[in-house]
Amino acid sequence: LNRRATEQLSAGRYDEGAALFRATLGVLDGHLPPEHEDVHTVERNLAAALYMGDHLQEAERMQRAEIAFEQRVRGPVITRAIAEEALALTMVAEGRADSADAHERAALRLFREGAAPEHWRIWSAERNLAFIAAARGHVVDGLALLDSSIADASAGPGGAERAHPPLQHGPG
Repeated sequence: LNRRATEQLSAGRYDEGAALFRATLGVLDGHLPPEHEDVHTVERNLAAALYMGDHLQEAERMQRAEIAFEQRVRGPVITRAIAEEALALTMVAEGRADSADAHERAALRLFREGAAPEHWRIWSAERNLAFIAAARGHVVDGLALLDSSIADASAGPGGAERAHPPLQHGPG
């Protein structure tokens, strides 16, 4: 179900993907504890499907729950950063760039803490912050962040052309 859900997302069928992620969670319920990494991976993927399908309020609710969970269990730094970034992107889509800024900054700080200095997630978060700054009317700050992002992307392995998968792998 999870693999099929991911295929639906890749094909742009977000609501169908979300339904399959929900079905995957139904199968996992009762077989795995709610704290299990596979459960959280599917929940993050469901939130991504909801975001892509423009169900932003439900995506935001799930993303906030994921951040609270990650803060409580002190999971891997990168996972915590990804959770913060997902919420930031949803807030931008909702037209709330001011609120998104703090979450994207938290993501960048966590990516810098937990990833290699040339990791693509760092320059990607810098780029996101640049667009958030511009949306907030801070164009000069946005351009400076974009310059940093471009420099970091060009310096890393594979340069700026490296492809980035939108979803994490889950069960099955």
